[in-house]
Amino acid sequence: MVLTLSNIITNEKFWNVFQPVYDLKNDTLAGYESLFRCDFDSNPELVFYHAKKTGILYELDTASVKRSIRVFNEYFSQSNKSFPYLSVNLYPSTIKHPFFIQFLHKLLEEVELPPEKVILEINEAEQNDDFVQFRKVLHDLKSRGFLIAMDDLGKGNSSLKMVLELEPQIIKFDRYFSMGLSKNIKKQRLLQAIIEFAQEDTCFILEGIETEEDLAAAKSIGVQFGQGYLLGRPEKLEDCDRNLKQVISSYNL
Repeated sequence: MVLTLSNIITNEKFWNVFQPVYDLKNDTLAGYESLFRCDFDSNPELVFYHAKKTGILYELDTASVKRSIRVFNEYFSQSNKSFPYLSVNLYPSTIKHPFFIQFLHKLLEEVELPPEKVILEINEAEQNDDFVQFRKVLHDLKSRGFLIAMDDLGKGNSSLKMVLELEPQIIKFDRYFSMGLSKNIKKQRLLQAIIEFAQEDTCFILEGIETEEDLAAAKSIGVQFGQGYLLGRPEKLEDCDRNLKQVISSYNL
């Protein structure tokens, strides 16, 4: 498995797809989340799980980020469109790696994409107990212009404790909250309470929106950003771009 994963990294035997994120208040596209894909396993989480077990998680994580940013930069540079936001998923151990900030700085020197348009999304699948050190690294990244997002609030290791300790600028609600949201008053009240509790400069993204009713419910309780199959599946950027106008007109975005 080590050889296979090493081959994936060295020879870039993987690709990235992009899922749109919409601004539900201003009826516009906000950005894209980049997602890892490869032929060796249909479940990306298992690929990263094995990478962690074999000691090459950092290499796989950064390889995916590098490809995401290069593909994103190339597409929007050639299209003469302004850059939307790009969200890339990263494990806490990758962000805390001593060479990560240097890697990121060097990568962005090669492209036109500014750090202010890059969202570093903390993967909830990895436990992180060293909040003091992690907070220092995140503060450094924020000072360089990067945005920090916490993925899947309400799932795995993503908790309100992490929100308070790490102070991310963006919080993503797990798809659990969007499923049946229109019919679940408790979910609506909880989401609304969290949004009202948070600081004014905190943005919220609701993941997993799959029905028009749940989209309408999300908008009614003040969720500013939405993501899910209803609004767009993970695809190549050119396919996402092609579907953009249809999505906006279909759902009054």
